[in-house]
Amino acid sequence: MPGIVPNFASKPFKMKRILASIALIFCYIASLAQIEPSESYIYAVRDTLPLHLDYYSPAEGSDSSGKPLVIFITGGGFAKADMRNPTNLEYFKLLTSDGFPVAAIDYRLGLKGIRKMGISAALRTYYAVEMGVEDLLWATRFLIDRASYLGFDPDNVVISGSSAGAIIALQTDWNLSNKVKSMTRIVPEGFRYRGVISYSGAIYSNDWAPTYESAPAPTLLLHGKDDKIVNYNHIRFLNLRFEGSSSLAEAWKEEGYTFCIYRYNDHGHEIAGALVESYPIVKEFLIRNIMKGEKRNVDTSIDDSSIKAYKINDLNNMYEGMADKKL
Repeated sequence: MPGIVPNFASKPFKMKRILASIALIFCYIASLAQIEPSESYIYAVRDTLPLHLDYYSPAEGSDSSGKPLVIFITGGGFAKADMRNPTNLEYFKLLTSDGFPVAAIDYRLGLKGIRKMGISAALRTYYAVEMGVEDLLWATRFLIDRASYLGFDPDNVVISGSSAGAIIALQTDWNLSNKVKSMTRIVPEGFRYRGVISYSGAIYSNDWAPTYESAPAPTLLLHGKDDKIVNYNHIRFLNLRFEGSSSLAEAWKEEGYTFCIYRYNDHGHEIAGALVESYPIVKEFLIRNIMKGEKRNVDTSIDDSSIKAYKINDLNNMYEGMADKKL
């Protein structure tokens, strides 16, 4: 009949629409990682090594008013540090699209080339953390000195890290809370971060639990309950104690400190890389706890099957893989 299009004629049209939709989805996913730093610097030279920093300005058209600078410290077991890996870039894209400026840094790798954990490696880890803390503070000072040029408030800075980077972030805030002179001399007197975001982090301590002379900055802790790389609870080795997110949360709860902890059921160290999947949690923390200054505490367990399991959840296997360049 005239004016009626046969059914078979609509099939190619439907297929074209489906293919176009798929193409749009892939273009969107690809666009998330397509972010270039506004500025790149060598922020320090330590032990003859140049240390790099990438600065990402808020996306054009985004609302950046009152938004803190987010300094990101990438993970890698203190043996590698790829601050421009695709997951990190997606995280930076999300932050800058919402108006948050981002600075990504690398740092000295105190465990580079190590193949397995033992007594010497445990002691080296302590010094690797201390080097990372020092490098983060030098990067912070470098940024503060250029705050006017880069366009952020030097009194409104949040540190965010994953795995080794999260350890550095938590340990740095602990150093500032306790006014450790060797560290606090690097940044302006009285400087404190406005907040800390830790993906699978911990603190080294030679005490039963880390104590704070002044309260830690409001902190967001995200950690898998089955994490065997950075322990979720705590682990003791010789006179050193490694305090994971759960252990820290219990201590902070008793002291009345402001923190949010998201405990991931049936997940291990993969939470260290769940930067994109957990972004809504991060954004809420930044807006409510940091920008609005709410003394908001959260302690909750999460089931999230969308986060893929980490292929290695054993320290020795992880370092062997890095040494053999499999990871």
